[in-house]
Amino acid sequence: LEAFQRKLEGELSEQFYNHAILIANKKASCTQCNADVAIRKDIFRAHYITCGYCNTVNTIEPETKFLNIGWGIVDNIAALRTTDKYNIMLKAVDSLQEQRKPVAESYWTAYEKTYYDYWESFFKEKIKLSSHAEERYEADMDRKRKEFENYKEIQTK
Repeated sequence: LEAFQRKLEGELSEQFYNHAILIANKKASCTQCNADVAIRKDIFRAHYITCGYCNTVNTIEPETKFLNIGWGIVDNIAALRTTDKYNIMLKAVDSLQEQRKPVAESYWTAYEKTYYDYWESFFKEKIKLSSHAEERYEADMDRKRKEFENYKEIQTK
């Protein structure tokens, strides 16, 4: 059921993304000189764009559909695109959980490798769709490192 949900949400999110991204293709004009300014298609929030002609800084507030891309849509697409690595990680955790305690370190090492491989891939896919996610990459990976260590600590007690 989880695999079906991930696939369905990912595919629906891709369709929504492809539809909503067309909104970014609309013409936007400088508030000072009325020259065309290009809307960034990888930032799903209000942002500032400097006019190439008069250097006026314009605040661009994207339409609601476009803003919604940043709320879960990008995550669902990244999850869909990294499904193979997610499944490998699930097999490693299943293998780990099938062992009697104390679990050999080799099972933890195998799970840890697949865990970080999946999350690195997931966050890099997010960055491809939403460049401002790059600013949070290290913090996101630090959070996942802590989650792994906490899980391991709980499971080895």
